[in-house]
Amino acid sequence: MKPRKKSAEIILLITLILLFCFFHTGCQYAAPLALTSTSMGIAYYYTNVAEKTCCFDLDRMTRATLQALRKMGFSICDQSMTEGERTIRIKAETENLDIIIKLKKVTSKCTKIKVKVREGAKMDKATGIEIVCQIEEAAKGLTYTIGGYSFEVAMAPLSWSLTHEEIESIDGLPPKEAIRQCRVNKSPYVASGKEYIPISVDEARTYRETGIASWYGPKAMGKDGAYMTANGEVFDPNGLSAAHQYLPLPTYVRVTNLENKRSIIVRVNNRGPFVNGRIIDLSAAAARKLGFYEEGITEVLIEALKVEH
Repeated sequence: MKPRKKSAEIILLITLILLFCFFHTGCQYAAPLALTSTSMGIAYYYTNVAEKTCCFDLDRMTRATLQALRKMGFSICDQSMTEGERTIRIKAETENLDIIIKLKKVTSKCTKIKVKVREGAKMDKATGIEIVCQIEEAAKGLTYTIGGYSFEVAMAPLSWSLTHEEIESIDGLPPKEAIRQCRVNKSPYVASGKEYIPISVDEARTYRETGIASWYGPKAMGKDGAYMTANGEVFDPNGLSAAHQYLPLPTYVRVTNLENKRSIIVRVNNRGPFVNGRIIDLSAAAARKLGFYEEGITEVLIEALKVEH
């Protein structure tokens, strides 16, 4: 009986150690346990599959997935969509991996991410979990600090209205479908029947222009409510952002009010203005900092600082 008791104690000890690791493990060191519940906020990995349920809706997770994968250097092969589910197949050339990512709607506010490799291939635990975690981080949004200014980037629900209703298409697609597929950055678009072709990233790096700036927001538009920008971000009139017709989205620019020499840095994340003679639309907060909120327009100098791919 003693050997059995000792064996039982050893098994109990191992179980307790595993449970301790499980409850104290984050994304980077997820325990390789075959579990299906992800309520503890841990990405699970088992049998070449990593998965996690995140408290973000399916639309946001789809866009976050595409953004995260491109940032990580994966090649996106194809995508398919059915009601309540998105499937994205990617390839990692260096590791010869053919990876399938499934995003499945769990509730209206939660989505399950499931990362697996094609049948017959193998994926190490770290790779699978890292993909899951990068996707989740992208969904949370990022904060950039440029020149002492902080920019919090949050994706808007696709059900929100665009700030500029005159945008008819982006990259040949309905605007929100282009935003869903992350096909906005340098894509041509049509607004009020006119086609606009953004400049390249290389051209944007040396962009410098003088012209008339205006500001926009719910008050200026004569509307209330929450809005999304042309690249799918939340439009925040109290943040330092801007709309431009031709710069890649997003681009950071320094804007100097030539009337009073005040200068700030803003994040260009939207399209516009679509009024002749104006070269940039600034958020209400940016207009206040530059000192022309009451006047409505002013002459500015715009200089690109950083272009994101």
